[in-house]
Amino acid sequence: TETCTSSGYEGACVSISAGCCGGVVTSNLCSGSSDIKCCTQASCSTPYGSGTCMQTSLCSSKGGKSYSGYCVGPTDLQCCVTGSSSSSYGIDISATLSSSSASCLVSAGMSFIIPRGYRSSGSVDPNVCTSLKAAYTAGFKTR
Repeated sequence: TETCTSSGYEGACVSISAGCCGGVVTSNLCSGSSDIKCCTQASCSTPYGSGTCMQTSLCSSKGGKSYSGYCVGPTDLQCCVTGSSSSSYGIDISATLSSSSASCLVSAGMSFIIPRGYRSSGSVDPNVCTSLKAAYTAGFKTR
């Protein structure tokens, strides 16, 4: 994908007739047919909230958090979600949580974990302490 810059925002050259831009369209910045235009500040939606596609450095300067995979263009063009959110994401598990899995979940934005403490038979799950320790070490705030 060809990149472009307009008004300080990095964007991607996309087909306008195909409906590929949900942001600001600027002409004469892209090669190819007249249908290919520079798309910047496209709106995006992630599980962590809605935002605007922009460079990760610009997002940081605005106090936002960047999420990859939600915007068309170069790798530093990501969905920037700003503002406080009242929602948080977590996971309820019944299997033992390894340290590497716990770290992966924290990196993916999970903020709490609910490990199984009791089996359906009523006995204590012997893996609950291992899972809680892995969650604590990985940085889960709520366990």
